[in-house]
Amino acid sequence: MALIFELKNIDTEKDFDVVFPVFDYSTFFNTLNITDEYLKIDNIDQFTELVKDADLSEINPIYTDYTPFFANLATDPAARKFDFYVNFILDCLHYNYNIILVNCSLSAQENSNRINKAFNENNIKFFIYDPLKDGLDSEVKTLFEEKKIPVVFNTKATIASSPIFPESRYINSNITGIDFNFNDCVLRSEISGNNFTYMAFNIGGIKRIKRYYSLDDVNDYEEFSNSPYVLLPLISDAAGALSRSYYQFSWLSPAGFIRGEVLNQSFDTSYMSTVSSPEGIIPDTPTDLSGSATSELGIAYAARINTILKVRGT
Repeated sequence: MALIFELKNIDTEKDFDVVFPVFDYSTFFNTLNITDEYLKIDNIDQFTELVKDADLSEINPIYTDYTPFFANLATDPAARKFDFYVNFILDCLHYNYNIILVNCSLSAQENSNRINKAFNENNIKFFIYDPLKDGLDSEVKTLFEEKKIPVVFNTKATIASSPIFPESRYINSNITGIDFNFNDCVLRSEISGNNFTYMAFNIGGIKRIKRYYSLDDVNDYEEFSNSPYVLLPLISDAAGALSRSYYQFSWLSPAGFIRGEVLNQSFDTSYMSTVSSPEGIIPDTPTDLSGSATSELGIAYAARINTILKVRGT
């Protein structure tokens, strides 16, 4: 059976290059047959072809094609990790920026050198930090400080008394039904110091979306024994807002109803009556939007965490 992609509205102009280093995950590059230190993805079709031609046996020898891969998606965290990154990158590529994929699975200094090379050889406006990378090596932090451009960071949230990346619940435990509040979001402890803090663009929240790819002629609920959904960080959308702001008004904040609009935010809540967790943004928008010190948003803002809110009617 053939692999098919169900993409959404895609920005046609690719105006900026964005470095996306993937740490501690050489399997991802091996599976996609990427042998260079970095690879520039300047259109979404280029990446879908890489996914179609992936050597899935790098994940598990039994994955001779996508049929056994999808059949084991509900039980294999390694398959879900690959699935997460594929969907996240596809989500990023819906926006008007090119992704520079950098293989950062080596030593801290070598990773810094690779990121620096990608930066020097492309028109880089900002970085998207690996959403699953815990910690920030001093060599990479120093590089970010030297470049003096924004870095978009995923944030953790306190769920079941533990600060975690919320999307890791899908990867580690195959959970897509999840909920938390903005005041549960936690700023990364490694983001500190006056030379770096002002460049850190910290984003709280995730979204549950329908997987961008599947097998043709297969019913979703037969193909995926859990659901056709995946959890993704909102940093892809924040990066889209950042690139849109650079393109339109580089001196203004990447926020609001125009510069800060999330692409494809028409979430279908009636996909099937059996779906208990439809597409949507998490956390839900609180009723108190005052930003007072004791409100959800006020606590998040005090922690320097940016939020994405759902506006009625849009």
